Amino acid sequence: MSQLNLTPEEDAIVADALRAKAASYTAMFGVQDAGLEALIVKVEGQLPETTVIIAEPVVEIEPEDKAAVAAFMDGVPHEQFTHDDDKIGDNE
Repeated sequence: MSQLNLTPEEDAIVADALRAKAASYTAMFGVQDAGLEALIVKVEGQLPETTVIIAEPVVEIEPEDKAAVAAFMDGVPHEQFTHDDDKIGDNE
């Protein structure tokens, strides 16, 4: 068995690569590779504890055209124009 002296950052890169390989294997064959999963657990066990950073809550922005949003939510067609020239009818 070989011994690699990897930095924590390199361990994280290896763990990410193994997770990607495992996801690819599962998607391709529909089952997990037990050996690959065991290796992921082993590598993850060597990773240092990380601090979890909680993101700030997302601030919702009010839409500019409330009528368009209401029509979309109700499934009603709604005309939306970006230029006055696009309007049909009252162009005079």
